[in-house]
Amino acid sequence: VEIITFLFNHTLIGKNRLGFKGQGSDLFGINLLGGILSVITLYLYVPVYLKDRINFTLNNTFIDNGDTQRLVKSHLTGKQAWVIMVTNVLLVIVTLGIGFAWASMRYMRMILENIDLPDNLDLDNLEQSEKGRIDATGDELVDIMDVGIDF
Repeated sequence: VEIITFLFNHTLIGKNRLGFKGQGSDLFGINLLGGILSVITLYLYVPVYLKDRINFTLNNTFIDNGDTQRLVKSHLTGKQAWVIMVTNVLLVIVTLGIGFAWASMRYMRMILENIDLPDNLDLDNLEQSEKGRIDATGDELVDIMDVGIDF
């Protein structure tokens, strides 16, 4: 939870900062229950467990513009997660792994389609907040690793 909090607190959407208010004890409960029920149900509970983890992260995320904190919501259900994940496993097995890219995209689409951003978030007026901060970090890292990318 501390890593998620650190990453979110250092992530900007324009001039809005992301934040995270989740508690480690809540995540521990989700992980403990998910682990126990997954083993008892022969791993049929895994999609519901992953849904709980996704909902925990999204429902404890907020967007802070300095004046107000707006909560992000997730309305992902266990049935949606179960259907997508089971069909994704079948897709990967039937195509002998070739369908992994499609399965990954279906999983990401499932998550993104179930996110509700705050109504009063003004996405039309987002500004790039790091315009003046241009550095050559990527160039320096290539030099450090001595990676030849010239043609």
